[in-house]
Amino acid sequence: MSKLESILLISILFILLAARLNLLALKEVIISGVLLTLVIQLIAQPVKVLLAYDGKELNWKERFMTGWIAPRGIVAAAGAPVYAGQLEALNYPKAHLFVPLTFALIIVTVLLASFTARPMARLLGVSEKDPRGILIVGANAFAIAVAGKLKEWGFRPLLVDDEYRQIQAARMAGLDTFLGSPVSEAADRQLNLIGFGYLLALSTDAARNLIASLRYDPEFGHRSVFTLADGSSRKTSARNRTAKQHRRLHLFSEDATAGSLLDKMEKGWTLKATGLTEQFEWAQYQQQFAAGFLALFVLHKNGKLQVINSDQSQPEPRAGDQILALVAPDVAPTEDAH
Repeated sequence: MSKLESILLISILFILLAARLNLLALKEVIISGVLLTLVIQLIAQPVKVLLAYDGKELNWKERFMTGWIAPRGIVAAAGAPVYAGQLEALNYPKAHLFVPLTFALIIVTVLLASFTARPMARLLGVSEKDPRGILIVGANAFAIAVAGKLKEWGFRPLLVDDEYRQIQAARMAGLDTFLGSPVSEAADRQLNLIGFGYLLALSTDAARNLIASLRYDPEFGHRSVFTLADGSSRKTSARNRTAKQHRRLHLFSEDATAGSLLDKMEKGWTLKATGLTEQFEWAQYQQQFAAGFLALFVLHKNGKLQVINSDQSQPEPRAGDQILALVAPDVAPTEDAH
């Protein structure tokens, strides 16, 4: 069963179970529901996690966090009507309140976890820092070069392509790869995207870039999904332009198509990472590389990665930042000279 099918079935089950709920009965379980929530959240869940893990697997902070956000929902919702029916058959007092009490507990705990998970993780010091994983669609020469530089910066690029030769070249360069389509069932099952924060669609296949960006937009967020321009924005025919609702942030510039970037590399353009200083600022950088450059990324001195895209104005890096750019062959300075 695919991830989409599982989500669909669980959603339908929740709807069917909730349809049997008497909303008026929720009023009768407010006080008992709050007390039960406190018992489960502060006693039952921590004890359960404490027994399930030892200190070698998770430290006490991680165990507390696991107990705080531990899932509860579909099993309780599915079992509640069954147990309620058995209690009613035994003439148990207020057995009819078992189902609304269960749903009240689910609602409160889900909302509590949703609103408090991030601040609680930060308070405990177990929140993940800025994600270092970068999913790159395509393993052509430009994508491999970009992945190599990002890896040197301490990021974890993962190249996805179904062309074996390109994947083989990426592996020879010491990069992590996945052989297959980024929107395949195998990718859904096998790709572990924990710690990944960006999608860079660098494939020469514009349709694949678009499909991948649509597929991973819900996981990474609209502001973290980038794709190369396909040139359709310059076409006047509505038949050839990408629909506005399907467009994503274009990498680097509106003119930076896969074809143009690979063509530059064939003409000798190379990727260069250059650090800025108080003596060598952004203005001096632009003058020194005036023969030709295309800014791709900025690594700020606080460790955050800025992906240059067509939706923003020109970057304004400062001293201590590093710039990764595609530079024309007749530019003399050596890499990381500053």
